[in-house]
Amino acid sequence: MPLALDQPRLPADSSQTLLAAFGDRAVQMQCTLSVGAADWRTVCINALGLRLLSLGVSADGQISAERGPGVPEQLDPRRILADVQLAFWPLASLQAAYAGSAWQISQPADDTRRLLRDGRLVAEVHYASPDPWSGRLWLVNLRYDYSLAIRSESITAVSP
Repeated sequence: MPLALDQPRLPADSSQTLLAAFGDRAVQMQCTLSVGAADWRTVCINALGLRLLSLGVSADGQISAERGPGVPEQLDPRRILADVQLAFWPLASLQAAYAGSAWQISQPADDTRRLLRDGRLVAEVHYASPDPWSGRLWLVNLRYDYSLAIRSESITAVSP
């Protein structure tokens, strides 16, 4: 799936609790997403504070992705990056990035977004509220057989 590397209009920082389920396994992570003027980075840790995943996109479009030791292959940082974009990036931005490819993005209802390849459903996102940055969503990836439940909230900077 191609990536839309342009920056969406997002909160500067967001905290996300992510539950990834695949097969008979599930992994819960706490993630922080920091967005700059031209780059962004997210780091996900487990309950013990160990880094599970880190992802980043630099101002020049370079993607960095790392998976911590012992993290299952199903939790591929690049796939998580594509899922984050599918769920949170503006629809028009994604549609422009996929134009002319076998991939299509549709949003048949305000609470549902779909990713198709050659007309076949690959992934679907369901939103519990209109603002995914301050609410919950569920993503099902049919191609790789996993699901993500994400709860997001903006982080407000604390003044000294």
